[in-house]
Order: sequence, then structure tokens, then C-alpha cells
Amino acid sequence: MDPDPIRVLLVEDNPGDARLIREMLVEIHTDRYEVVHVERLEYALLHLNNEKFDTILLDLNLPDAYGLSTLVKIRAKAPHVPVIVVSGLGDEEMAIHALREGAYTYLVKGQMSGHLLDRSIRYSIERERMEQIVQLQRAREYAENIVDTIRESLIVLDNRLRIVSANRSFYLDFHVTPEQVEGRFIHDLADQEWNIPQFLALLEKILHHSFQYEGLELDHEFPALGRRVMLLNARWVYEERGDTDRILLAMEDITERKRAEEALADEKERLAVTLWNIGEGVIVTDVGGSVGMMNRVAESLTGWTASEAVGLPIDQVYQVINEKTRNHCVNPVAAVLKKEETTDSSHFRLLIGKDGIERPLGDSVAAVRDKDGKIIGVVIVFRDITAARRMEEDLAKNERLESIGVLAGGIAHDFNNALTAIEGNIVVAKAHLKPEEKAYERLSEAEMAAHRARDLTRQLLTFSRGGKPIKRQLRLNDLLIDAVSFALSGSAVRKKFSIAEDLWPVEADEGQIRQVINNLVINADQAMPDGGILDVIGDNVSLASDQVLSLKAGNYVRIAVKDHGIGIPKEFLSKIYEPYFTTKQKGSGLGLTVAYSILRNHGGSLIVDSVTGGGSTFTLYIPASQMQLPVESVPSVHPLQGNERILWMDDETMIREVGGEMLSLLGYRFAFAEEGDQAIELYKAALESESPFDAVILDLTGAGGLGGKETIKQLLELDPQVRAIVCSGYSNDPVMANHREYGFRGVLTKPFTMKELDDQIHLVIGTEE
Repeated sequence: MDPDPIRVLLVEDNPGDARLIREMLVEIHTDRYEVVHVERLEYALLHLNNEKFDTILLDLNLPDAYGLSTLVKIRAKAPHVPVIVVSGLGDEEMAIHALREGAYTYLVKGQMSGHLLDRSIRYSIERERMEQIVQLQRAREYAENIVDTIRESLIVLDNRLRIVSANRSFYLDFHVTPEQVEGRFIHDLADQEWNIPQFLALLEKILHHSFQYEGLELDHEFPALGRRVMLLNARWVYEERGDTDRILLAMEDITERKRAEEALADEKERLAVTLWNIGEGVIVTDVGGSVGMMNRVAESLTGWTASEAVGLPIDQVYQVINEKTRNHCVNPVAAVLKKEETTDSSHFRLLIGKDGIERPLGDSVAAVRDKDGKIIGVVIVFRDITAARRMEEDLAKNERLESIGVLAGGIAHDFNNALTAIEGNIVVAKAHLKPEEKAYERLSEAEMAAHRARDLTRQLLTFSRGGKPIKRQLRLNDLLIDAVSFALSGSAVRKKFSIAEDLWPVEADEGQIRQVINNLVINADQAMPDGGILDVIGDNVSLASDQVLSLKAGNYVRIAVKDHGIGIPKEFLSKIYEPYFTTKQKGSGLGLTVAYSILRNHGGSLIVDSVTGGGSTFTLYIPASQMQLPVESVPSVHPLQGNERILWMDDETMIREVGGEMLSLLGYRFAFAEEGDQAIELYKAALESESPFDAVILDLTGAGGLGGKETIKQLLELDPQVRAIVCSGYSNDPVMANHREYGFRGVLTKPFTMKELDDQIHLVIGTEE
């Protein structure tokens, strides 16, 4: 078969030159060339639009174009058709410029022959064909390089599912070479790696139905990789002529992404669980104020379940009113969206639940923003502040009692000094009278009144600041039975005990605990004027932190005194511990105040639970001691001689005067000092003489000089065996509560009786330690 003729577009405006060139070509090969001649550039461009040529013979100077611009326009229209410039000018510089602009050669009219023209045409055609082959090869290499840089594994299959080729990622990821896989069926690869039913079923569908599929996830144990998750996309590859004979598989290893998604899902689940179990209520809304979610505590506080609340307006689920005015509060979502900031409130607001229950509320409302800072919703975090409010009230109550205690302590101290003089003078006066005398009877009544006044001041001092109980280890079993039985003597109320036999020991002041029980039982007795049953319960409890208001976590002995009387009105419950508050016609109003203060000073607490008409239960907690109860030793006592010398220091003249009378009646010799320095000088002088003091009584305070605590330090330096008694109107002063730690051997609380004075002197002088 003869080859197709070479089609030549001759662009020449000179008819003679055009005829000459045509004759040259015909002369060389009559049937090889098919020449189309045009005289203008515009005609040449039209032919190039509609026809295909193998080469172009171009004269640069035409009627509608001149010079190199003619070549530039032709090359722009047909960049892959070789151009040979045929010019009448033998201009070497022009020839160089023409070659730079894309001409394959530059021939000069009059110097070329038919053979030169034929050779130039064939050379230009072959050169163009080779350049296109090179460019195609470069394009293929470039495309292959791009494909090889793709991180996804790419596999090309033929229409029988044999591997035609693959990219570099596939060979590296699956540890195979082209020789091992190309030409093989994909499901016949080593170790049946791709023999996956869902994968092969997909390929069969694509093979027979010519469709594409995206997003198949293969979770498979690949021998070369281990357990991986592959994302598969498959499609037919269409060639230029429209045939479909290749299937392109793209596989992406999404194992890490899936793990991250699973981890994110797990984290979201953990956050959801955390949010569900958080100790405060949480409600999330959209910007329109509709409830989106709520946690368990929010359900409990509002009375709405999450399934009921989602989609409802926040005002319907989260109803908040002003505690004082009872007006509805501003919608929290609207308030935050308006301010675009967090709001926090915790005073005078009540949350009304679906069931109508009202709870004091503290809440915080904040905007929820997306990653761009745009508000997409609102979160409300709220809590029931009932316990916090009670704690505030308890703290305020303690502060009030503390303030009253400071005042009471000062008053009681001065009052005790006066009572000491009164009681002492009464005792001295009675000593000079006969019992049958009228004055003796009146003095006895005055003495009883002084005793009642003394009891009152001691109750005041019980809750004064700085007061400490004189603690020792003891068990409360017998104490409870004795104290309750004594308080109910002659009462119509019957007692019922339920006390654990193994009550833990406590470190407590026995007298003060008896006083607490006595006060509680008397109140219970008065609450049941027609009689009834008083339950007294004692057991051991281990409390967690904040389980009981104001108490630390630990072991406690719990005592409950439960009556079945009239109860305490709700409006009075917050006032019952205040001094002198009482609803009774009789009584000082100090009983519960003193009981509360005693337990507070023991590190415990007193809690009341009362229902009007249903009785009251007072529960007291005392910290348990884990130490073994000590075995008490009995001190040896030596008899007194009857003429012992006593040194007494007190800054009150009337105390010194009545003290001298009392010591005289008791048979002691004595000396007095107004303050510490004078007492030290007297003691030092007596120590150096043949008549030292057998005992010293030191008042804690000294007007203008040393008090008892400072004086005993210096006396101990003079005489480590000094036998000193501390004396004060502050019965609960720390020195009084722990007198031995400060060097004293006895303690005397003002006001005191003559017998108490004598007993203490006997104790410190006659006891051998």
C-alpha cells in the first residue's frame, strides 16, 4: 500500500516563486506531495483551522503580514506543524531570529534545489515526530511521578481483574515488586491477601455493570501489614476513543483515622458519662433557647427528664424566681446572648421544680462558641445551695455566739469575783452565828441565791471565747444512763435506752457532757407535759467528708435524744441556739446555747430535726478516741498538820479580805500579795527562812503586774516543788482546763465554797506525786 502523501501548505504571495517551488517538489516525487497554495496569512490560518498539514512553507513577507510576526502567528495557530521559512533574503541575522521563533530551517530562494527542499521537509517532519515522542514520554514520566507521589495505593486492573500496573505506594505498602504482581489476578496474590468476599463482590459488580463505587471500608488482616482498615474507591478508566477496558482501584489506609475517630467517640462517650454524673446540674440550649441536653442532676433538680425536656423552651424547664419578690427572673439564655459573657448568681433565687418544690439556687450561665468564636448555644450549670446556705447560717451563728461569748466571759469574770466575796462573807458570817438564829436562816437563803448566780455565770462561761473543756478519756454508756435517769427523776416521762455496748471511748469533759445530756433531757421532758417515751440512742458512726455539716471525716460516737412532744415551729429552728431565746415561761434560754457550745469545743456538733406536733430529735456527735483508756492511779495522801502556811495572790481587795477570814476559820496561816512580783518576793523570803509556804494560790490576772501564768514560771525556777493552785473567774480558761501543763497542781474556780477551798489545799499539800 502506498504511503499517504505529504500535505504541504505553501504560503507565498509571488505566483512565480510558488510555481517554482511546486515544480521542484513534483520533480523530486510526483505522487509524494500534495501542495495547497495560499497568498495571504489570513487564508493560511483558515486552512489550518479546517485541515491537517504535515509541514508549512512560509514566506515572511505577505500582503497582510510582514517579517517575524508572520512566523509567530503561524506557530501560534499550529504549534505542532513544522515550519520552513522560504525567503528571498539571505539575511543571516534574520535566519537566526526565525530559528529562535520556532522555524525548523531557513531556505533562501534562488539558492535552494529540489533535493534540498525535499530533504528539509522530510527532516522537519521527522524531527517534529521525534520531539512529540519525547514530549509524550516526558509527560508519561511526569504523570507516573505524580502517581508515585500519591500516598494512596493505586492499582490498574484489566477487564479480567488482572493487575496491569500499580503505583509506588502500593508496592511499598504491601512489600511486593512489579514482577510479583503484574499480570496476576488480584485475588490470587500471595497468602490470599485480597481474597475478601465483599471486595471481590464489589469488583464483580463494577465489571458487569460499568459503574463506580466510593467508600468501601475493608477491615482485614493483611499478611504484610497486620490488621488494617482500607478505604476503597473503584471506577472504570475511559481511554480517549471511549473504550472502557481498565479499572482503577484507589486504596487509602485509614486505620489511624478510624482509631482516632473511635478514640474521639470513646472520649465523647466518657465526656457524656462525666457530664451525666457530674455533681451539678447542666442544661445546654441552642441560641433560640430550646433545651438540647441535660444531665442527671438537672433532671433531679428540675423534675424534668431529659427526654421530656429536649426541645422545650428553657423557661418552661428552668423556672427561676426572685426569693424576695417572687417575680420570675430574666431568661438566662437571653441575658447571656445579649451580654455575650458569663453570668453568675447565687443569692435570693429559687428554682421551682416540676413538682413545685423550691430550692435555693446558685448558677452560672455561659455562651457556647464554635471554633470561630461564634455563639452556637448556652450552657447553664446550677446547684442546690441549701447545704451551703445552712453552712453560712451555721457560721454566722458561731460568730454570734463567739461575740456574745467574749462579752459573757468578761462579765462573768467580774461577776464571779463579786460572788466570791459575797459567798465568802456569807460563809464567814454564818460561822459566827448559831443555826437557830434568824440571821443564819436569811444568810443561808442568800447563799443559795449566790449558788444559783454562780451556776448562771458558769453557763455563760461555757461558750465564752477561749474556753476549753477539761478532757479525759471515758466511755459514755454509764454516763448516759446516769445523766438521763437523774434528769427524769420524778417525771411522768419514761426513758427507753438503745445504746451499743461497744461505744468507742471519747476524750471529753465529763461534767460538760453531763450538762449537755441534762439540758436536752429537761427540754424533752418539758415538751411532753402529759408524759410519754424518751428514746436515747447511742452508736458508733464513721462519717465521710461533709456528710454531717461542719464535721470532718472520721469516727464519732452519735447520741440521739428523741422525744414525741409538741415539736419546734419551723420559724424558731434557726434561733434555738441563740442565748436567752426561749418559748417557755420558765428557763434562762441558755440550755441549748450551752449544749451547742460544749459540743463545738469538743470538735463535735449538735443537730436538731423537728416536726411541729411530731416531736424533736437532737443528735450530738463527739469525736471518738482510738487510744486505750488509761488506768487511773490512786495518789498517796499524807495527813495535814493543821498549821500550814498559804500564800494567796489576788488583785481584788475584797477577795483577799474574805479569803483571810476563810483561811482563819480553816486553821491555816497565810499571807497575801496583790500581784506576781510581790508574791515572788514573799515566797523567796519564806523559802530562805525557816517557815516556807506549803501552798500558793495564784489568781490568773494581776492588775498592773504579773498574772498567775507568768508568776508560776518564776516560782518553779525558785522551787521546782512549789505546790500551786490556779484560781480564776474564767472557769474555762485554757490554763484552768489544763492546769498541770502550766505547772499548777490544783484548780479553784471562782466563786468557790469554803469546803472547795479546803479540799484543794488538802489535795496539793497532802498528795505525793
